[in-house]
Amino acid sequence: MTTSALAMRNPWRRCGSIAPGGTVLGIAFGAPGQVWLATAAGLWQRDVGHWRSLGVGLPLRASALASAGGRLIAGDAAGGIRYSGDNGRTWHSAWVDQTTSAVMCFAVSPGFARDRVLLAGTAGAGILRSSDGGTHWQLANVGLTDFTVLALAVAPVWEPREIAFAAADDTVYRSPNGGRAWKRSDRGMEGVGVQALAISPLFAADATVYAGSEQHGIYRSVDGGNSWQPLPAAASLPAINCLCCFLRDGDAVPTLIAGTGDGTLIRSTDRGESWGVVAADGWPALALDCYAGRIYAGLDDGGLLFSDDAGLSWQSDDQLVARDITRLAAGEGSPLIAFGPAGGAWCADSTRGWRTLAALRELGTLYALTCSQQSGWFAAADAGLFRSTDAGASWQLSHEPIDSLVSVIATSPAWPGGLWAGGADGAVWHSEDAGWQWRRLTPVADGQPLVAIAIARWSIGGCVLVAASFDPLDQRVTIWRSTDAGAGWEPWLTDNTTWPRVTICLGHGADDHTWVAVGARLWLWDSAQWQSFELDGTHVIALLRIPGTTTSVAATAQGVYAAVDGRPFEAIEGAPSGLIDIAIASDGANGPTIVGLEPGGIVWEWPLGSAPTVA
Repeated sequence: MTTSALAMRNPWRRCGSIAPGGTVLGIAFGAPGQVWLATAAGLWQRDVGHWRSLGVGLPLRASALASAGGRLIAGDAAGGIRYSGDNGRTWHSAWVDQTTSAVMCFAVSPGFARDRVLLAGTAGAGILRSSDGGTHWQLANVGLTDFTVLALAVAPVWEPREIAFAAADDTVYRSPNGGRAWKRSDRGMEGVGVQALAISPLFAADATVYAGSEQHGIYRSVDGGNSWQPLPAAASLPAINCLCCFLRDGDAVPTLIAGTGDGTLIRSTDRGESWGVVAADGWPALALDCYAGRIYAGLDDGGLLFSDDAGLSWQSDDQLVARDITRLAAGEGSPLIAFGPAGGAWCADSTRGWRTLAALRELGTLYALTCSQQSGWFAAADAGLFRSTDAGASWQLSHEPIDSLVSVIATSPAWPGGLWAGGADGAVWHSEDAGWQWRRLTPVADGQPLVAIAIARWSIGGCVLVAASFDPLDQRVTIWRSTDAGAGWEPWLTDNTTWPRVTICLGHGADDHTWVAVGARLWLWDSAQWQSFELDGTHVIALLRIPGTTTSVAATAQGVYAAVDGRPFEAIEGAPSGLIDIAIASDGANGPTIVGLEPGGIVWEWPLGSAPTVA
């Protein structure tokens, strides 16, 4: 059966989301109806009534966002600043002066069209200032003594003075000249940790500024930040994560919204003298912003709320599916698992309903997860390698490497109870008894992080290991092979790529039709040499072989491809674009199903059926 015939017989179907919501860290606005979000799952854009991810494989986890003059500015959580002039389709790295600190917040000059000024607060390097719309940034730390900046705010009009405020760990700073220099401005609020700021839209007339603290409620200044007074009605509030101050048409007094650490949104219409609870969903608000009469609240894990009546009532935006779920794991006889570094792990039931593996959230960042019918479930996290023998309800430490992190895990049905783990420093470990005891094998020679590992039975017997390492400096992947069960390693293939994700798909033996996906290329080893192929010029995000057949399936950012009975790869008609992983799940008598994952946690299925012609 050809690929096109198989696709017509068994079409793809969209199965919905694993769970709506996600963690929203920042909000920015463009043209009417256009909204961008910085989330734990990357950048998202709302346009014409729906949300979409801004680019599969975009190496950017934005911690702050700003939009100004048709340009989108993003602060990278790993350090650096990016900018886009085409609504996030393409990105450029800005020149940043003397720091790689993460950017925590932005502020845009009210006269940006004229002066092109932007400010950025960093986690440890102080304040950056740009006067060319975000292309170049210079440190602007004159007067600062605390260099972790959690919030920035600017006056709605920079005339006659260019007033800006910055909130640091234990004080507030004020700038009279557009962020070029700063002076401590915390009289009445000395030693208070401030993490949110809001300026009255009538600042030129009322000189009012609000500061939300971590432990002491909300403070107000009515003299342009020269002195501060606590608001008695807000003194006992939990941590104030974010503030938003706006003026509704026809109102004489601005409205103030605050998001608290206990998952409550509160509202004041009398300059903070009294407050009312307007939402209590239990998800702490991390970002607040408003545009064209609509207010948005970005939540920790709970997604996005919005209000169209000045904050009196709130609705959840259920269309947003932006969880940091990036990988699929499926073992023979085991359920399908979806997981991500900060998105936790989710297990599918027989009807493709999903339940969260809550116990894994306590273990920190998830790097790898595998399920084995013989050995149990294993998860690699910050705290070590953990095993579950009760379908993910509880987890016990299986292996805690010294001075290393487990980055990849592999099992093989040829060795029941056998497990192999690779580390972020090239280390390799092996367990023969389902993870109860581990022994260290010879590390991979270059000491670079391992990004993939696979195991096969040698055609003449014995164990062959194949591993992939990634050199981030030279942007190079090396495929290593060990024909003596990990006693020694030899380089087998090298390829240059900026994409650190590698898939190794072994044949019946490592010397028999092994496929490797590196960057935009597929490599085939045919027992004598490597041959390379490109599918569509975009990164290959996953490659798999359907068990018991000669059919291979590969997914890229643009589509899904299959090679049937040794023929070249062909595009599968009707397959979704933009997938970030694929896996094979068994549906019992109905045969295998290929499951695809979109950014944020959207699931697709392609049932292959049980017809022998698939092979």
